[in-house]
Amino acid sequence: MTANRKQLLSSMSTRQKVTVVVFILVLLFLLWQIYALLATPSSPSTPVNKVPAVVMPTLQNSAPQSAPLPRPSVLTPQEAAIQQMQQETESKYLTALNELQMLRIVRDIAETNKAIMSAKLDTLTAEKSIVDLLKPPPVVTPGAYAQTLITPTGGVNSTTATTTPPLNIAPPPPTLQANELPYTVISVSQLQYRWGAVLGLQGNLYSVQVGDVLPMDQSRVVSIDKGGVILEKGALRRRISLVPII
Repeated sequence: MTANRKQLLSSMSTRQKVTVVVFILVLLFLLWQIYALLATPSSPSTPVNKVPAVVMPTLQNSAPQSAPLPRPSVLTPQEAAIQQMQQETESKYLTALNELQMLRIVRDIAETNKAIMSAKLDTLTAEKSIVDLLKPPPVVTPGAYAQTLITPTGGVNSTTATTTPPLNIAPPPPTLQANELPYTVISVSQLQYRWGAVLGLQGNLYSVQVGDVLPMDQSRVVSIDKGGVILEKGALRRRISLVPII
């Protein structure tokens, strides 16, 4: 029979084969439509929503219990002694720390006062040096100088003669003329290639430059350099050296 089907299919033309295939497909489609009509129910069923059951909490008849209170720990005599010793040690440490801070503060105050007093002493020393420089030098007359060498008995002072070698005796300072004032050079300076100086006389200070005339004796400033000042009065010139203040 299978050989007859194969022979029948081989004897059919291509058009006949296509027609047979289309017929089979149409037949299958009709059968599927009939099955769908028969299988469809008459009225659709509505789903029922299920309400979940609510579980009501059960009331407890017993009253709430309070949390147990911690029991106070009882220290042994040894632990109490150790705790008291620790407290005393901490108290002593804090007291010593406060005393150390107070000592540091007192030391800082003392050092500050010492620095202030030292600065005041330096200022007073400098002022005294300036005052000493402004004082006129003492005039030693030849008679007074000879009087120091002669004893009351009329002889030469042996102590002066023996203790002071003749070669080491410095010559007496030159005495000022009657019309010359004992000026002192306090400082000299140079500003923009111009020299200036500060002269002192009997507690007064005079700022002068080259060509200025001093009001006390009408002396004129001829020259100023690092070493001092040259004054001219009439035909006489004299040089006043700068005395450094140490």
